[in-house]
Order: sequence, then structure tokens, then C-alpha cells
Amino acid sequence: LICCLLLQFYFKCGAFNDVVRLFDITRPYRDNNILSWNLVIGSCVRQGEYLDAFRYFDEMQCGGIAYDKFTFIQVLSACTTLEEGLLVYDRIQGSGLEFDTIVGTATVTMFGINGDVHNAERAFDDILVRNVVSWNALMAGYAQFGKDSIVLKLLNRMVGEDVEPNTITFTTVLNACSNSGLLD
Repeated sequence: LICCLLLQFYFKCGAFNDVVRLFDITRPYRDNNILSWNLVIGSCVRQGEYLDAFRYFDEMQCGGIAYDKFTFIQVLSACTTLEEGLLVYDRIQGSGLEFDTIVGTATVTMFGINGDVHNAERAFDDILVRNVVSWNALMAGYAQFGKDSIVLKLLNRMVGEDVEPNTITFTTVLNACSNSGLLD
């Protein structure tokens, strides 16, 4: 308990190196709870140490520690290649968390950033309760890769599903329209 509280304290203070150091030092002497693993993975991600984040993520699996939504959200943000993203997505599939709004949106964002709009839409379709952030993530993925006409179709679909657009939605749509010459 004390170790976990110290990890949280260091994390909240932004002392990410201390989180990793304390985690590694105390690992043999404590229970392997999900919170401490999420803190160390999150610390690695915030430091930009993505390979270390993946190393801890793999160690969790080897240690039989179940992932939760916070684990997946952090690891998805560490994916710098489509291959990494697909590996994480494979672990999400079948966990039940692929239907979660936050995990699903993080997955859509990761695929969009890596240019895989097909899997971004697939992950989007898995989300049970889509919100404006989910829609924006999908639209941004398409807009980033010049699929401007699809962005407009998604806006219509979004409004048709009674999700109210926000400033980010309109900015994405306007950028897509200006890129494709629809505003000329």
C-alpha cells in the first residue's frame, strides 16, 4: 500500500523517473496490482520511453496481470507504428474493452494517426456509446489523409445519430472542405 501511494505521489508530481525507479526496486517485495503497473507504464509514456512502456506491458501479460482500460489507453498512445498499434488492438479484441467509449476512441485515434482508416472505422463501429470525441477522432483520421468527402458524410451521420458537433468537429470539417476546394 505504501509503495503504491509513493508511486502515485511521484506520478502526480511529475517525477516519472522516480516512479520507474521505485517500481523496479520494490517489485520483488510487493503484490503486482494493476495500479502500480499503470503508473509505471504511464510514466514511461510521459517520458517518451515508449519501448519501456511496451516492455512493462509485455511483462504484465507474462505475469498474468489483467489489463484494464487505463493500461490500454496509455499503451495506445505509445504506439508510433501501425504494427505496434495492431499488436495492442489484438490484445484489446475479446477483452470486452473494445466496446468502451474511451478505449475505442483511443484506438480510433491511434489508427487514424498511423493512416489505417479502415481499422479506425472498424474500431469506431465497435464502440457501443459514441460521443463527440469518438466522432472527432474518426473524422480527424480521414481528414489527415485527404478523405475529405468522407469527413462530410461522417458529419451528416453524426448529426443523424443526435450527437451534437463541437468546435473541434467544425474545425475538422472546415479544414477538410477548404483542402478539397469545397469552400472556393
